[in-house]
Amino acid sequence: MEASKINSTAFPSSSATASAGVQLLEGTGFTQRWGIAVIILIVSSVVYHRLFTSAPLKPLPPGPKALPIIGNLHQHPTELQWKQYKAWHNQYGPLISLKLAGFNVIIIGSHKVANDLLDKRGLIYSTRPRMIYANECMTNGLQPGLQPYNDNWKRLHRIETVFLNPTALKSYSKFHELESCSLVHNLLTVGDDCSDIITKFTQGVAFTLALGKRMSPENEPEFLELGEFALRKSTGFHWAAFLVDIFPSMNCLPAPLAPWKRLGKQMFDEEIHLMGGVVKAALATGNWSWSEELMRQKEKEGISWNQVCYIVGELMFGAYLSSNATMHLLITTATLFPECIRKAQAQLDEVVGTDRLPSVADEDQLPYIVAFINETLRWRPVAPLGMLHAVSKDDEYMGYRIPKNSVIVTNQWGLERDDEVHKDPEAFRPERWIENPDLPLAGFGFGRRKCPGNKFSQRSLYMGLSRCLWAYDILPPAGFDRKAELLNIASKGGTFPSLAPPTKAVFKIRSPKHREVIKQSWLNIDRDENQMFADIGAKI
Repeated sequence: MEASKINSTAFPSSSATASAGVQLLEGTGFTQRWGIAVIILIVSSVVYHRLFTSAPLKPLPPGPKALPIIGNLHQHPTELQWKQYKAWHNQYGPLISLKLAGFNVIIIGSHKVANDLLDKRGLIYSTRPRMIYANECMTNGLQPGLQPYNDNWKRLHRIETVFLNPTALKSYSKFHELESCSLVHNLLTVGDDCSDIITKFTQGVAFTLALGKRMSPENEPEFLELGEFALRKSTGFHWAAFLVDIFPSMNCLPAPLAPWKRLGKQMFDEEIHLMGGVVKAALATGNWSWSEELMRQKEKEGISWNQVCYIVGELMFGAYLSSNATMHLLITTATLFPECIRKAQAQLDEVVGTDRLPSVADEDQLPYIVAFINETLRWRPVAPLGMLHAVSKDDEYMGYRIPKNSVIVTNQWGLERDDEVHKDPEAFRPERWIENPDLPLAGFGFGRRKCPGNKFSQRSLYMGLSRCLWAYDILPPAGFDRKAELLNIASKGGTFPSLAPPTKAVFKIRSPKHREVIKQSWLNIDRDENQMFADIGAKI
């Protein structure tokens, strides 16, 4: 109470000051009219000072004209957003802004802007926007990739990096060799629908490392259930989940009126059940695994059981989803550009020969294979909008204002069509990566939130594609419409990796010698997975 009295005495309100001023003026002979005139003059001078002597706010980046309240919602497409964003980039420049209800959305459309903001100013561009359904309802704030940039995220990121750093990646080589050998062996007897075989390959290494055991006929349903859940989690968003992110006040509604809350809880409970089963099954094997290592670190790192489940899930599903979408895309792309495949096979024949399969050790000598993968990721990014960022404080760039808490979208479709970086961007030309190995690639993100599993995914793609191209001519199926397929694969994706469509291609063995090498390689390959796990555990 005394403090309140002191403050009100020391700092009287503006109304109290004005009243006292009138009384003082009247008491010295001024009329009330003159007193009011003087006060108006004082107030006017204050307003003038604030309006005309303070620095004016810089404008937001340009963009389509917004309406009151809804902003640009009426102009925002519900599909193929990245193409409309690219059209706006062409009209307004590499940095544009939208208003979606009450949110400022800043969209990046060039590699230079992405590098300047997300890499060089990563300290303030590394957090995530509030995602009510995905981060709060569906994952209870436990999904590391969705968490804001803070000390907890840094700790979880450090834990995940242990399993994905160069030392760890090297220790996984035998499993990459084993799963890719299984891939080309299974393709010997496949028809033109190769989707299931490709999916099993892309699940293989990550699921094996999480579970402490490889897929077998006995546990195949378990692997397939996990893969189905991963796809459903990344693509099965309720329509209301998007509305509540745009209008956060809707989250105050009770659960019966908020379907995103019910669906989010169902997904959370299902993930804890599934991933809890993965961790328990991994511990029961007695082998080293991601799950076993995390449980050993649990007390030291101070992480909960549920957090362990979500870390294992992010490692598994992150590796699987990105690799699965891209591997299917690589096979489809191979059917579209046979001249590129002939160049890749010529290099494989020169470096590897016909007496053995390509190996991890050959990667540096097979630049065209790596270039083909990079060009596919550039030409048709599997997540064309990337992961959302947010800016944690007010910023300025290119003379424009970027307000605190703005949602930052990296339009990867637009970035990879930045003709300042990629000449003739619509052309599929792997040679560009050989001519300039330092070309930037947006597919794995930027700055401090760059995907920690990018090297793991690239290794899986290299092993799968190099062995498929060594062994087979990949041909289009009967009735193939090249123009329709080009359009089809340009219409997939979003923020998360796109759901891979059924991939159809004819795998024609290149020679009887290649067939025999595949059979002998599969017959003789090291399958002692218990020893492989022990070797990994000794190195990590």
